[in-house]
Amino acid sequence: MNTSHDALRGTPAASADPTPQRLVVTAVGDDGRAVVARDERLAPNAAPSPSRGWLLWGWDEIGTLPLDPQPRLGPGPYPAPGGALLKVTEVAPRSSGVEVPMHRSDTVDFGFVLSGEITLIMDGGDEATLGPGDVVVQLGTCHSWEVRGDEPCRVAFVFIGHEREPEPS
Repeated sequence: MNTSHDALRGTPAASADPTPQRLVVTAVGDDGRAVVARDERLAPNAAPSPSRGWLLWGWDEIGTLPLDPQPRLGPGPYPAPGGALLKVTEVAPRSSGVEVPMHRSDTVDFGFVLSGEITLIMDGGDEATLGPGDVVVQLGTCHSWEVRGDEPCRVAFVFIGHEREPEPS
């Protein structure tokens, strides 16, 4: 499986895709005034995944404002320590055969449920079901996601890269 950002990036939406994600990016123009630098609709990524998603924005290192209106991403699926990544993910219902494996990343994740309902499953057995308007903060913990209803769930995530202490021996 290719885990590079190139494999996760959305592409300009084809008219046949009923669910493109709009991305608007502002910047500072040549005259020093704010402008809309990008306004586009992106089709979901084509990378193998238990969900489809749109990699919208990010950087792997802190820059100096004003920033270039193009994202600066490294090769991995998550940002490097100090970096950030904005992604919208749509998870299909469990009844469609979709299974999100238990996983963790070296990130703090801020998740915002946009539509549908999804259950967060922790490796310790705890669960929390989230709906539109709910927010989750993942602090680098091992977890999975499951849509138990009939409709997909769309969640926006902001991932902030962190260092992880070595596992105890």
